[in-house]
Amino acid sequence: MKYRPEVDGLRAVAVVPVILFHAGVGLFSGGYVGVDVFFVISGYLIAGILISELERDTFSIVRFYARRAKRILPALFFVMLLCVPAAWVIMLPTEFKDFSQSLIAVTLFSSNFLFWIESDYFAPAAELKPLLHTWSLAVEEQYYLVFPVFLYFFWKFGRSKVILSICLLALMSLAASEWAWRSSPSANFYLAPTRAWELLVGALCAFAPEMLRRRWMNWLSVLGLLMIVASVFIYDHSTPFPSLYTLLPVVGCALVILFAREDTWATFLLSRPICVGIGLISYSLYLWHQPLFAFARLQNSGEPAASLMSALTVATFGLAYFTWRFVETPFRSPEISHRAIFSMSGACGFVFLALGLTGHVSNGSPIGDGFSPAQRQLLAYSDYDSAGLYREGDCFLETAQVPSEFRDFCVSAENQMFIVGDSHAAALSVGLREVFDTGQLTAHGCPPLIGYSSLSQPNCSQILEHYFAELERLKPEQIILHAHWGSHVGKELFRLEATIAEIQRTAPASNILLVGGVPTWSPSLPAALVRARAQTEDERLLYSDIHDTALADAFLRNLATQYGVEFVSLIDALCEGQECLAVVGDAGEPVPLVWDYGHLTQAGSRYIADEILSPKLVE
Repeated sequence: MKYRPEVDGLRAVAVVPVILFHAGVGLFSGGYVGVDVFFVISGYLIAGILISELERDTFSIVRFYARRAKRILPALFFVMLLCVPAAWVIMLPTEFKDFSQSLIAVTLFSSNFLFWIESDYFAPAAELKPLLHTWSLAVEEQYYLVFPVFLYFFWKFGRSKVILSICLLALMSLAASEWAWRSSPSANFYLAPTRAWELLVGALCAFAPEMLRRRWMNWLSVLGLLMIVASVFIYDHSTPFPSLYTLLPVVGCALVILFAREDTWATFLLSRPICVGIGLISYSLYLWHQPLFAFARLQNSGEPAASLMSALTVATFGLAYFTWRFVETPFRSPEISHRAIFSMSGACGFVFLALGLTGHVSNGSPIGDGFSPAQRQLLAYSDYDSAGLYREGDCFLETAQVPSEFRDFCVSAENQMFIVGDSHAAALSVGLREVFDTGQLTAHGCPPLIGYSSLSQPNCSQILEHYFAELERLKPEQIILHAHWGSHVGKELFRLEATIAEIQRTAPASNILLVGGVPTWSPSLPAALVRARAQTEDERLLYSDIHDTALADAFLRNLATQYGVEFVSLIDALCEGQECLAVVGDAGEPVPLVWDYGHLTQAGSRYIADEILSPKLVE
């Protein structure tokens, strides 16, 4: 294919928002769409190469895979290799075990399956996985295994039938993604069948003739660029992805590829040396940014300072240039034979499989961990069994459960109070049920915010309607609203005002208590305690990043005053400055307040119910 500098510039438009999104720059809330732009570009370039070879009758599947191996594997393996010692030094055993599993999955081109099983891409825990970003490489690699064979087989039926087949497959994949974000949002995000249409749109661009009306090229290419940029700033973690929403960046990218030719404005912008330069090193930029950010977050036991994240972003560019110059470029040399690249890739893959299996089998401690019994006891909370305590599946609905699946015993006319909210409310309900006769209506990923939509729980609107119906029917004395409010600051939190107004309309005699968010720790409180080498018998306070929780508290406090309801700030009660209560229980048997980043343990929930909320609830 003819080299197009504007396509390299388009890569820069894709990778920079991804980096800034993972760096935590709030303005780039939709920066993850850069991956979708990469998919379209990849589909276009791969299809263009294959079409050219099929037309000249020089297609070779071995040569194709050798080119892909040269392009992808050397830099990937180089970054993975340097991640291993960093992970060994920084990570705790449970974290290193997870990292070891990701080494295996990346080597086998299946990391998207692993991360689909492990976590939501937008969950706080996902930011701590150094190889999380390789899910998109796995999708592309799986595409590479299928698409060349498909194209070779259908080529003999004629170009028009190939295009029709690709169109049908793309429409089927898009329809699957539109269905799956409602039923299986995590699988929809990570897996190839619901992502394939983005690559296939790029492939269709490679079939398009260069005989489009010239006077429209300028405006359509600029429109495409604006569509990509708009999605970066408009979308956020609550936008269903992939879905019809994804058409905005995908079609935008296709418009740029199709119409940014010759002297168009888009070509002028994208062909600037800085854009082309970033585009050339974009693959290495993509490989480096996530490990640097993840290790920084692990080492800091919280969100690093903006100055550190800025420095790491600059370091990402330096490492990317080095990797592109001394790893990527040399391995693309035609002097490296197919046999050599396959042999080197196989040898490296064997090493990473061995390292990964060792870390997995040894539970993350292949040569011992050096932790005290008390610290091992803390680390055991990573496997805390909260399902029964939170009444998961019954009064705490899981992903995709519908309101009719609430059990009859969750709420009744005998309940003194109801607690309503997300998983954090389910955690708080444990202690409240021990102290008061409390009904529970909670759902994973569903804060009590009217109009809120969630990828992790597509039925939030129906669930909230069910809450109101039950409140109107049973009219409890007290209604407690609680959630992970800090994660909704500056976005959906304003919706709480409508929720309170609706409750006051449906159950005017009920008292409303707003309970502020629990202090949070990253990646988890037990891990933070161990990293701090805390002695749980003595240390009760530990640094917590309460910034977002404090902002949410200020909003809740004002709202409570406006609507004449009660508000309790948990961070005011639990924290001194930015040091917060980390351990509860007797001196002989201390227990972490929360078992992960912010979900209460049974002892923590009982402590809050007894010591903080009881005085308010018995007034």
